[in-house]
Parts: sequence; C-alpha cells; structure tokens
Amino acid sequence: MAVTLAIFAAVQVAMPLWIRPHFVPPHHTAISIASPGYLAGQPGPGGGTFTFVATSLPGQPGAWILSSGPVNAAGQPVSTTPAACVAASIQPGDFAGCLASHGIREAITYQPASRYWPFQWTETAIYLALALALAGYCFRRLNRRRS
Repeated sequence: MAVTLAIFAAVQVAMPLWIRPHFVPPHHTAISIASPGYLAGQPGPGGGTFTFVATSLPGQPGAWILSSGPVNAAGQPVSTTPAACVAASIQPGDFAGCLASHGIREAITYQPASRYWPFQWTETAIYLALALALAGYCFRRLNRRRS
C-alpha cells in the first residue's frame, strides 16, 4: 500500500509539472512591457534587477502561461535595469514606458486556452493506460502464484 501511495503521489506531481506542459509544443511570443495585463515591477536599489508578472496575454484570454521573462531587442534575456530607467526622475508609472523605449520586451511561453480539452483527454488516456497496465500486471502476477 505504501508503494502504491508513493507512486500515485509521484504521478500526481509529475503530470502537471513536467508532462502536461509538453503534450504539444508551446507557443512563444514577445510583447511590449507597457501592454495592459502586467503587474509592473520597479528597479531594485542601485538599478538592480526588475521583474514583471504576466497576468494575461493580449489576444489569448485564458492562456496557460508557462514562463515569461524580459528580453532585449535582440531577444536575449536581461536581468538588469537600463541606467536611464533607474534615474530618480522616473515616476513609478513611467518605469514600464522607459523599459519599452529601451527595447525591453516580455518573452512569454504559453499554451493557448483552445488546447484545454485536448490536454484533458490526453491526460485521461495516459491515466487509463497506466491503470490498464497495472491491472494487467496484477492479473499476471496473481495467475503465476496459483500455478
């Protein structure tokens, strides 16, 4: 029973974290940080790192956002704030605009909401296959003991 519980727990953790996001290759996009639907971060002390949190994806309502992060105009990840955006004269509401003017965008990896039901059916098929495999193993094991 303990082994069964451990395997069940492992499958329940592995499916949403490592398996489900890769049923179908995700979509990638880069959008302006000044877009609506963002919780804008502020630069850290001395112009350190900044963070933005994608709360929605324009044109993709209900999309499952797998990852997001700031990139420069060349598409390379960035983690520090441009010096011009750290200046004390930048107002809190202007921070995102300043980043956008320096070519900083948000790269987002996501699964569209239209894939919800196909993902549900795929996951159901995986669980059914695992259940059938386990039942087959149990019947085979029990038949060997009787022989």
